[in-house]
Amino acid sequence: MKEDAFIRQAMILTAVSTLVEIFGHLYISTIAGLGYIIYVLDGRYLCFCFCISWQADNGGLLFGSLMGRRPFAHGISPKKTQEGIIGAFILCFISVLIIYFFTHYVSDFMWPKLPLSHLIVLSQVHCFLAVYSDLLESFMKRCAGVKDSSSILPGHGGFLDRVDSLLLPAVTLFFYMITFQAENLSNGGMLVHSGIDLILGKAHI
Repeated sequence: MKEDAFIRQAMILTAVSTLVEIFGHLYISTIAGLGYIIYVLDGRYLCFCFCISWQADNGGLLFGSLMGRRPFAHGISPKKTQEGIIGAFILCFISVLIIYFFTHYVSDFMWPKLPLSHLIVLSQVHCFLAVYSDLLESFMKRCAGVKDSSSILPGHGGFLDRVDSLLLPAVTLFFYMITFQAENLSNGGMLVHSGIDLILGKAHI
């Protein structure tokens, strides 16, 4: 009986570790792939994606360090607090106000020139997804039994910890671009739409 239980436990651990490893490769390749596609369509959106994702991290760190009392997802990321999450949303909101002013009254060479309502909604959705992307990467590290994703950038948890909050926001931003801003993208976004149609079997070859 003990041997059977040991074998079952070993099989479960092997299956979980294999799934985590596969998902880890998909996780990294999705960030890199979507980042490149967004850059090709309009590099300013990639700058926007990095800016808001990192501001979500900065807001969480700043407000969490100063006022953090109540834990948020303590079992996955012990240092995250509810106050930090609120701070992330606040800093993202302030950031898009600055982006709006800069793109409309100074220059739009760095970020896309979008309506204020679009920027506000994008920032809040982006922040929400950035938080859960970060938790997803933390969950992967817990499953792998490691504290840092690599030894690069010591004190930051590794290089992956600097880009982990980009995954879900990048997916959402990509679909926003091809849905609401297709006419303003390189080649009107036709390259992406043609690729999607080909995958779905809608293209006429």
